[in-house]
Amino acid sequence: MAGALSPEARAKSDDYAEGGYVLQFVDLIYGLGIAALLLWLQISSRIRDWAEELTRSRAFQVMLYGVVYVAAITVLSLPLSIYEGYVREQDYGLSSQTFLQWAGDFATLFTVTVTAAVIFLPLLYAVIRTARQAWWLWGAGLAILFMIFMLVIYPVAIAPLFNHYSPLPDTVLKQQILSLARANDVPADTVWVADESRQSSRISANVSGFLGTTQISLNDNLLNQGTPDEVLAVVGHEMGHYVMGHTLRMVLLFGLLILVGFGFVGWTFRLATDLFGGNWQVRQPRMSPACR
Repeated sequence: MAGALSPEARAKSDDYAEGGYVLQFVDLIYGLGIAALLLWLQISSRIRDWAEELTRSRAFQVMLYGVVYVAAITVLSLPLSIYEGYVREQDYGLSSQTFLQWAGDFATLFTVTVTAAVIFLPLLYAVIRTARQAWWLWGAGLAILFMIFMLVIYPVAIAPLFNHYSPLPDTVLKQQILSLARANDVPADTVWVADESRQSSRISANVSGFLGTTQISLNDNLLNQGTPDEVLAVVGHEMGHYVMGHTLRMVLLFGLLILVGFGFVGWTFRLATDLFGGNWQVRQPRMSPACR
């Protein structure tokens, strides 16, 4: 693990990173294209009508719509997901999975996404029905709370779905890591090891969690390939993010982006429904009598 990267390895690393930035833009355009397709072909409105025929409960209608919508988005974007998540990782020598193993993790991620949609979307649409014209403001607040909730439960409920976590054996290295944590007020009393080698050749560590669920984790690649000093250096770097309050800063930054994003969507949604609402079979929320 020690030593500088060769020119070839550095060029490959730069190519991977720069290609990732391009793919983020491609993902955005592709996602917008799928959304436009579902609107202009009135597939979205048909899913809504189907859900309304099955139940009179608005909450269940939204749940049904959310499940079908997430499934449709997943299927339509599957070629891009396979390329980004499996083919590209294989090409760069970063994946240690077979396609079936990757597909299993992808199915787990899909299940987590559907579950999140089933929980979040009925709450969001309840806010929309209540707040009407101010839905974007209250919706942003709800999304921020949901983001915080996901940060809290991630190390204890989500990460274990993808990897097995076991306590680091009681060695000198473990005591050094915990001593470093105590010296920097990182609230952790054990160190966890994830079996990430079954998925990837990457080395990594993290201090995850929020509001009482803080957890120090490192993957088995780091433990098996790094010297004790290298492991301490990587884990110490990750502790630095916690000590410098980067999680809270991330919450504040992403909270601001969510607020701006919801505001932008609220503004463009009014314009779009005025222009294309008839074609899409979509209308904007009406102002409640108390707001007039």
